[in-house]
Amino acid sequence: FVVCAPLSRHEYDYRANLSVDESCYSFQARIFRSGRLVAEPFPGATADVRETPAELDYQNHVLTTRGWLTHFPPGWPLLLAFGQWLGPAWLLNPILGVILLATIWLIGRDAFSAGTGYLAVIFAAVSPFMLVNSARQLSHSLSAALGAVACLCLLRGLSSRKASWFAASFGLLALGFQVRPYTALAQSVVLGASALWYTRAERKFFWTVLKKIGRAHV
Repeated sequence: FVVCAPLSRHEYDYRANLSVDESCYSFQARIFRSGRLVAEPFPGATADVRETPAELDYQNHVLTTRGWLTHFPPGWPLLLAFGQWLGPAWLLNPILGVILLATIWLIGRDAFSAGTGYLAVIFAAVSPFMLVNSARQLSHSLSAALGAVACLCLLRGLSSRKASWFAASFGLLALGFQVRPYTALAQSVVLGASALWYTRAERKFFWTVLKKIGRAHV
């Protein structure tokens, strides 16, 4: 947090967006913060996005006569809009990075030992990929945090045999589809298959878990 928060604030204050995706997320968040789902279209927008004039054709944007928006899922822009409304939106990803580290420690402790949890946190904390994404305005940190907490809930459910933990796990994965769909799909396949495999010997509980998975994703 000490490393990432100042970098995140610098990027946010100076609008030093290093990728098109960051600009799109910020733009969509401002649309949501205004209380609308789409912005007013530019003059010259066409009914068919494939016919958008080159002067109005922005990467990852959808511009038609019905409105102007980006093509990303709404999950991260909604959270970013909330951060913009509160003021320090640049704090969101550093905070999510801390939540992710805490969750990694809990997973390591529950599955193996406290020492394993600490070692996993050290590896994660010095990962350039994690540091970069905890200091930028991209959706990776939120997606990672949702997936990690879902994994922790699954472990708690397997150890306690309480259906509520499974419901929480796959509910979080369902939210993940509104952030990074492909990542959430991969997480759902792995965690769903694991949940079913480790409950296969208990037929009644197996069907309970399967129902939780189905309800969360339907």
